[in-house]
Amino acid sequence: MACVSFVADDLAAWLVSLVADAGRKRLTSWLLGDEQERALRQAATAAVPILEIAIRDLEVEWRIYSRRSRVSRRITMSERVLCPG
Repeated sequence: MACVSFVADDLAAWLVSLVADAGRKRLTSWLLGDEQERALRQAATAAVPILEIAIRDLEVEWRIYSRRSRVSRRITMSERVLCPG
């Protein structure tokens, strides 16, 4: 009779651990998302500073280009005024 009780206790413990593990996985998935969502969130978080630097560099390049364009237009306009065609 003790053997049956031992097997029943082991079976009950196994079932409880199985249910607890499934519950933990569901709760983790609900709170944090699945593995793919967590990996995507981590990659996006890592990409933000890199994109920030790239955008800042593009803004600097645009400012330089705009300045050069304005200077070039002024030179062209002054050439037209000084040396009419």
